[in-house]
Amino acid sequence: MILVALFVVALVIGTVVRAARAPKGARFRAAFSPYVGALEKHQELHTGQRGVQDVMIEAVHEQEHGGRAGDRGDGAAER
Repeated sequence: MILVALFVVALVIGTVVRAARAPKGARFRAAFSPYVGALEKHQELHTGQRGVQDVMIEAVHEQEHGGRAGDRGDGAAER
């Protein structure tokens, strides 16, 4: 029980330090982004779906290269 309490205290201290060191407009994001990333990875592993970051990277790649690989450009993908 004491180890769990120490772990929680370390998480709280780390979050407060990250928030204090972050620029004024991005404190919330800087403080909680590690937790959001961990929760997203947890969801990916349990649902088998891709995370937001992977989807965004793929969308940017498609936008830069004019479509998905295998896309003929007429709206119908090759089979």
